[in-house]
Amino acid sequence: MDSPVVGRNVPTRRRSAAGDTASDAHDLAWSGRHAAALAVCDEALAALALPAPSRLALLELRARSHLALGQFAQASAAAAAMTDFANDQGVQAWRVRALCCQALVMIRSTRYGNMQQLAESALALAVKTGDPASLGLSHLTLGEARLRLSDSEAALDHGRRAATNFERTSDTVSLGRAHWLIAIAHSRGIHEAASRRAAEHAAELARGSGDLYGLAQALNVLSFTCKDIAERIDLLQR
Repeated sequence: MDSPVVGRNVPTRRRSAAGDTASDAHDLAWSGRHAAALAVCDEALAALALPAPSRLALLELRARSHLALGQFAQASAAAAAMTDFANDQGVQAWRVRALCCQALVMIRSTRYGNMQQLAESALALAVKTGDPASLGLSHLTLGEARLRLSDSEAALDHGRRAATNFERTSDTVSLGRAHWLIAIAHSRGIHEAASRRAAEHAAELARGSGDLYGLAQALNVLSFTCKDIAERIDLLQR
């Protein structure tokens, strides 16, 4: 399932000289070793002396790894803990990330609840910060929420806005996922040519960044527009 983005532009991150636990957990999750990533997160989070940025990152990684393993109750609890921590710290950009994480858990678990309201709150906070990374993440999250509620036009608009902001931050992974959202929104609107162009671009970006989850999403959308059965089977197999 989903691998964490968390502002990544490359498939792995360099470890600091002292050893960055959040980076270690991120690399494990990025390669699909979510159980191992959770073990690292849990051990690190048990430590009292942990820098606030690292604690936030580990809480987010824990939520996303539980989600990737289909452990929805645990993912929801981890996302709620992340939100509580972000609210305690009072950093607006962190609150945006936490709200988006909560909404993402609802999206992926298909327990939609108040996912749209959470994503809208994240976007409202992001607008106040003016931070393109926060704006991109909140537009991407709200766009997928609106897609799940069958509002493809709104999803398309948010996908485009997300892509614009991720281009500003040079976040290739997130940019690829924004183009996936654009592609699937076009697909729902039966705009096959536009959907295929966006999906091909999403696949190209995913290959360049090593984002296998994003690549799988892009290839899946590409298969929707295939008229040739053999080509569609090949895309689904890939």
